[in-house]
This record gives sequence, structure tokens and C-alpha cells, in this order.
Amino acid sequence: MWADGVYVRAGLEAVLVVIVGCVDGRKVVVSVTPGARESVETWSRDLRDRGLRAPRLVVADGHLGIWGAVRNR
Repeated sequence: MWADGVYVRAGLEAVLVVIVGCVDGRKVVVSVTPGARESVETWSRDLRDRGLRAPRLVVADGHLGIWGAVRNR
């Protein structure tokens, strides 16, 4: 799973993006969701609402929100 928040207005509005690689080699855009920030709560809600189970591998930056959300899965 690759996850990142892309800010459209410096520090104010983000687009949370999740892309997964499937075992058959396909890459699927799972989520492109607007969010106010990259918090644990925002990421957790997005992952939960999409039914995403704990991934085997996560690629993300150092922002703590996604890492907290993944630990909650």
C-alpha cells in the first residue's frame, strides 16, 4: 500500500491518496479523499470505510497520521 497526503493549500486542505498493489500485479487506486489534515482519525476513518485490512507493506512519508491508522488496522 502506498499512502500520502497531497496538500492543495499549504497545511490547510489535503487529498489523501491510497494505492495498493495486488498479488496479480495490478495497481489499484483505492482512495482519493479530501481531508482537512493527515491525522490518525482522518486516515483511520478512510481506511475503515473502505474495508481495508492490515496491509503487508506500507510505503509512506514520515507523517505520523498514516502510521497510527495502519497500527489501528
